[in-house]
Amino acid sequence: MKRSEEVYCYDGTWRGFLCCVFACFERREVPAGIQSGEAEQQSLYPARRIDTDPGRAGRVETWLRRDLGKEVYGLAREGFLTDLPEKEMHIVHLLRLACRLGALAASAHGDRSVAQLRAEVQALRSEAHLLTGFVRFTEHAGVLTSVISPKHQVLHRLGAHFSRRFPGERIVIYDDTHGLLLWCENGRWNVARGRAVFPPPGAQEEQWRALWKKFYRAVSIEGRYNPRCRATHMPKRYWNHMTEMEEEPALPCARRGSVVQ
Repeated sequence: MKRSEEVYCYDGTWRGFLCCVFACFERREVPAGIQSGEAEQQSLYPARRIDTDPGRAGRVETWLRRDLGKEVYGLAREGFLTDLPEKEMHIVHLLRLACRLGALAASAHGDRSVAQLRAEVQALRSEAHLLTGFVRFTEHAGVLTSVISPKHQVLHRLGAHFSRRFPGERIVIYDDTHGLLLWCENGRWNVARGRAVFPPPGAQEEQWRALWKKFYRAVSIEGRYNPRCRATHMPKRYWNHMTEMEEEPALPCARRGSVVQ
């Protein structure tokens, strides 16, 4: 493939990116860069707008699954959900490599792009695993709601987890970092772009929160208070949305915030 002097611009969706991949192989070129609409910035290269075509996106996805294998597809799909800079270009490089090596491309640890993708995908999975325990819900009219601020787009993994864990509940989780909404109901889930503003908790919800905080303080052991250890197992960037970490200056034992791990 020749090196293009253009930057591809797309709508930021997975299907939109697959259309960029289609354009790369159709034109037999590697663009100077690939930018989503949200991350679009000034460049020395001219921009080429790549429109999202469901037909083309479907053809590329079928090719990824059928010809390149589930390992390559999984690395590309989850790599797209990470916050890796220039992730689109790394994925295009992976797919070009897979055209030569097949499924082995996903385990080519000596390749810089593949190594970076694998590291970021592992970080995404680790963050999603942590959030399965750190998400705190508030009930509004029979719907369990929550707000999170993750580094990566983890709602797809959280949707699979919570739809199995609470199949009878209606759940809405808002990712305010990426502007994404997760909806779970009857064991099914879906992720879509959107904004959410939840109402303040009611009186009954405040009572449940107070009970949870009281339990959290009750099971702590003052003699084993270790803030550094707690920050290791419960990173501070998650604290803003955790009920038990809300400040309560009126309580003299508020410093007892460490549950024994």
